[in-house]
Amino acid sequence: MKMAATGIQSVDGNLLSMFGKRTKKYLRITTGVVVGLVLAGLQRAEAYAKKTIGDAGTALNDAIAPTGLPKNEVATYVGNVARWFFGITGLIFFLLMLYAGTIWFLARGEEEKIAEAKKTIIAAIIGLLIAVSGFAISTFVTGAVGL
Repeated sequence: MKMAATGIQSVDGNLLSMFGKRTKKYLRITTGVVVGLVLAGLQRAEAYAKKTIGDAGTALNDAIAPTGLPKNEVATYVGNVARWFFGITGLIFFLLMLYAGTIWFLARGEEEKIAEAKKTIIAAIIGLLIAVSGFAISTFVTGAVGL
């Protein structure tokens, strides 16, 4: 691959040529917004970085102090949001598995529909594994910080 003035190009042509003009526009805008948010978040995170995980509890207290909220309320609120997020993730997993099972059941031996159902099941399982890993990591971090 080589960089060109019109965009990223491979030996056989522009990689973005498979998308329409409108899709390219939205893809570029979305990419720009995501990159901007990530860079802004990195700068902010760098400003508030602590040396050890044990300092995170005091950093949370320092961040909440101007709001007047007790520490327990913020930790409880974040926990409730995480609980809702993981609950919705489980519901989405269930619905995807139900959808894929229905597709497979109604396929009647059509290989294309069976392959689509298998892909959906695999994607749902991968999504569930990612969500469970996120839950395990957040539980470990909140336990280590003492929230």
